[in-house]
Amino acid sequence: MLGVWYKEYPFGATGGSEFYDAEETLTDKNGDFEIKGQGLLVLSFIDEMNVLIFKAGYEYIGFGPWVSLKGQGFKEYKTSYDPVTKTKVTAPVFDPKERVHWEGDKAIIPLKKLTIDEMRKSGLPSRPPIPVEKMKLLTSEINKARVMLRLEPFDLGENNK
Repeated sequence: MLGVWYKEYPFGATGGSEFYDAEETLTDKNGDFEIKGQGLLVLSFIDEMNVLIFKAGYEYIGFGPWVSLKGQGFKEYKTSYDPVTKTKVTAPVFDPKERVHWEGDKAIIPLKKLTIDEMRKSGLPSRPPIPVEKMKLLTSEINKARVMLRLEPFDLGENNK
């Protein structure tokens, strides 16, 4: 699991944001993970945490705001064709209403184990725009999946950001 924070610049002609910090974690033997967060950020312009959940051999949860897991989901959509109605159907790639169960502030997110064919169809996560040294665990998991798919693992190198 990767948590990423950006600092927002709401002032000026264009506004914008830049990378602030990231934290990675692995699940424990029970499949649980925890990211502590950034603490109280009143008037800091630090945006909410974005998350990417990925484990080689399993479906992945795309990059989006943590709070979206409680609401409408991430802003990634897939389009398919419904042969009965003969129309295109657009649905969220990850719909939290169907998949996320909450125990207080703890999200329970079961990940489906994928076959090699399903892995090929779903693809691998894109690299978030953060420094490489902040995503070593994610890079390792993506490389495990690349090997499973008989692809060359990639080396981002120390100087490549």
